[in-house]
Amino acid sequence: MAPKKPQLWHATCSSLAYDDKEGRAHLQQNVVVQSADQKMRGPVLDLYFTRSQPSNSSGSSPSSGGGAQQINRAVGTGGVSSKRANAKPPPSAVNTPPQTANS
Repeated sequence: MAPKKPQLWHATCSSLAYDDKEGRAHLQQNVVVQSADQKMRGPVLDLYFTRSQPSNSSGSSPSSGGGAQQINRAVGTGGVSSKRANAKPPPSAVNTPPQTANS
């Protein structure tokens, strides 16, 4: 089976702090992070990265830590909204007859 193609994400915010040692990006103020099929908005968002194994190519520098980084998880605080394209509503929201009171 072929490896899954990486999904690219685009992030915008007013303030960004990145800690390579922790593998964490801290985004603040008007944060929008989106991919082709997902979007998150909020005032504060932390992105946590995992580093893939370095390739055997000689093009990477020793200080780069080797390997590409991928988002492992995102943690938002302060009223975060999240949308997924083509998301199906939960089963409870589909074909649910209206509730009526029996008197």
